[in-house]
Amino acid sequence: MDLNTAVRLLEEGQAQPTNTGIVHSREFISKRTKLFFMVFIGMCLHGIIQMNLVVENARYYDCAGGVINSAKEGYVTPFFLTTSLPQILFGRMSDVLGGRKVFGLSILIVSCVLVIFPAAVQSGIGNIEIDAMRMLMSFLLAPVHSATINIMTKWIPPSERGRFASNLFACSFGSAIFMLIPTKMIRQYGVGVMCYTSALFGFIWSIIWFTCISDSPLNHTRISDKEKNYIVESSMKAGTIYDSVSPQWIDMICTKQVWVIMSADALLTLASYFSSEPAIIMMIEKANAENQCWLYSISPIVTFLVSLISGLACDYFLSRGIVTVITARKTFTCFAAFATSIAHSALMLTGNGWTYKHVLIFEVTNGFIGTSSCGLELAFNDFAPNFAATLYGITACTSGLVAFIVMKIISSIDFKDTRAPLDELLCIAIAFSCSGGLLYLVFGKSELVRWNQHYVAPRSAMRDNRKTNHILVKRDSSYIRCL
Repeated sequence: MDLNTAVRLLEEGQAQPTNTGIVHSREFISKRTKLFFMVFIGMCLHGIIQMNLVVENARYYDCAGGVINSAKEGYVTPFFLTTSLPQILFGRMSDVLGGRKVFGLSILIVSCVLVIFPAAVQSGIGNIEIDAMRMLMSFLLAPVHSATINIMTKWIPPSERGRFASNLFACSFGSAIFMLIPTKMIRQYGVGVMCYTSALFGFIWSIIWFTCISDSPLNHTRISDKEKNYIVESSMKAGTIYDSVSPQWIDMICTKQVWVIMSADALLTLASYFSSEPAIIMMIEKANAENQCWLYSISPIVTFLVSLISGLACDYFLSRGIVTVITARKTFTCFAAFATSIAHSALMLTGNGWTYKHVLIFEVTNGFIGTSSCGLELAFNDFAPNFAATLYGITACTSGLVAFIVMKIISSIDFKDTRAPLDELLCIAIAFSCSGGLLYLVFGKSELVRWNQHYVAPRSAMRDNRKTNHILVKRDSSYIRCL
């Protein structure tokens, strides 16, 4: 295909045809649906491995996590630092290298480390070496969320991103399923069996992933032309460029919308930490609940289910043209913030003590935060899709560090056997949640920014500039190639 044809197709928003010479047959299941299930399984594996070897929580003694993880408080700090600080790096890597490589290599390398972990523990090495291996795996598992954002930008049309974004909460779903494993079973078969089983599934998933998934539909050899053209045309109309894009860091940092989303995400993250970790522990203890593992698992499972249902509803409204993109984003973000706050306020105002029913209702209503997957979590894909993973990594790093500082403050508080500290935590969570929802409701936008379209010519074209008179022409804030 000559350069003039490529420019014409780029200007018209059409996909570049591939010369594969393959006759495509009609598929019963689309490549997008297969990609959804592959990402879902990969995120569940991420959550299971994280619960196996990464999450340090001494409170899960009745659950599977209590058998595997130690009770050292000193591990919490390195864990949060190894998962939060590299998010900026991994976000940029996902945009440059592609989400397929980053996601697949993350699960593959962690599975390799997981194979040698039981032998390392049984060899009698010190706790420092064991914790170092755990931190290494937490570091390797960190990029899967930003990689999912990049995959969604290249593969999923804007009207279908809501259901796909529910995979961002699938890792918590996998962790919840793992916590339901009885402790007796783990003691009977040993921790090593679970590690080897998780590694085996990780290897099988990695083989299928690298064999059947590509970075974009343009270089997928087994996708039908109809589906490829639909994906590429829809994504390019939304601002996605299937080529090299140079980040304009100054413009990116100075954009108000970036700071609005970062601030709103940080406030919602703070609300989640205030209303989940300390509050749930105190509620379960006050309710004297026997089946604590089941109660711990309710919130992550409900969060994923709510995220999936709200994503399907969001996609339906957008595909039918019932609402605009920004209206959908604000609606589901505000529902996540305000509905959770109203439910928690009602629980605080009713009754003098926490019963088993109160804890169950609180856990279910905590899952309302899942609606943010098709709200705030997709905001970067709307106004800067070519840098969505980079911006997501910056936001995740900022929110993680803020949440880590808050958790350190909470851990230093002496909670007495009264209801007052629990009410105070919930009041703070409600304040943060309402502030985050209100901030995005007032200042949130979805229009494409100019620096999203900064196209960079290939090196070969720049090298042959004298022969082909290759230049860059700016038109409507986008850069195209021409002669």
